[in-house]
Amino acid sequence: MGYFKDLACNIVGQFLLKQLGPFGEILNGVATIQDINSGIRNGVESYEDNKKIREVYYRVKNSRELLLLYSRLQQRSDGKEFVNAIEFVIGRDEVELDLKSEWEDLYSRHGSDCFLGGCNQAIAFFTHLIQQHPNEAGSFEYRALAYTQKGQLALALSDYYSAMRLLPNQAWHYNGCGSILTKTGDYRLALTCYSEALRIEPRNHVVYSNRGVLHKYMGLWEEAIADFKEAIRINPQYADAWRSRGLAYAELGMHGLAVRDLSKVIELEPNYTHAHYDRGRSYAMMGMNVQALKDWTETIRLDPNYAAAYYGRAISYKQMGMTKESVVDYATAIQLDPSMAPG
Repeated sequence: MGYFKDLACNIVGQFLLKQLGPFGEILNGVATIQDINSGIRNGVESYEDNKKIREVYYRVKNSRELLLLYSRLQQRSDGKEFVNAIEFVIGRDEVELDLKSEWEDLYSRHGSDCFLGGCNQAIAFFTHLIQQHPNEAGSFEYRALAYTQKGQLALALSDYYSAMRLLPNQAWHYNGCGSILTKTGDYRLALTCYSEALRIEPRNHVVYSNRGVLHKYMGLWEEAIADFKEAIRINPQYADAWRSRGLAYAELGMHGLAVRDLSKVIELEPNYTHAHYDRGRSYAMMGMNVQALKDWTETIRLDPNYAAAYYGRAISYKQMGMTKESVVDYATAIQLDPSMAPG
């Protein structure tokens, strides 16, 4: 049985057969992965001067799935050899340009959100770039962002350290390390990273906001609010800092101030789903159920699967004597998130 038919016995193999289609059939006679390069080299003439291989490559390229293909290959111990085979047929420079073009298209369409839905593609692209250009700090930084989105924090931290080694004294590298260390609970080292980032760039509003979140986790409320205030002073349009300060006020029971800050977030970004939900909670804590209902209804409009908004609205409906509506929302909340059911 040929290599690709063997691969079909596992998930990655099924993916490759589906993605490569005729390409898989073309290479099916090659006995082992180690023979793929020589198999292609020796069989070039029988493939009509690579025409068929190129046709399939461009089909994958035109469907914008090269990054996804490379992502799957990089997860295999023998994937590098298969990548080498593709690059022999197509040409390494052309493949690199195609991957870069697909990445730039992904980023232009989705911005930083591509690190959420397309983090596998991002990892694939920057892993390839690092292999070709191992001294480019930016590639390590971007791959660290993708690893962070996947929850692979140790790999992300390692990439940030590589970026810092290649390009010292960059605030964003220290900021990235601080964010990861905050997630892992290493607050002291995270604080050191944020402080170093601010030493390098004293007017970096994002770092101030991130350090404020860290101070909040450490129970240092005065320092947290001071950091959020400074972030807002530097950049009054930075919605995340307004929201973070609003949430800090809410946790301190200062719901009037929380509503003020969260209203500013919504003014800056009317479709900021979490801000509507957060403000609804503060309104509810103040006994202002009508306003809370409006915010939770808007939250649900923006995200129909926001279980906590249904749950909060159910409570407000109940307090307002609207039992039927409360029961419906409570049932929807549990359907979306069974953990909300009473234990």
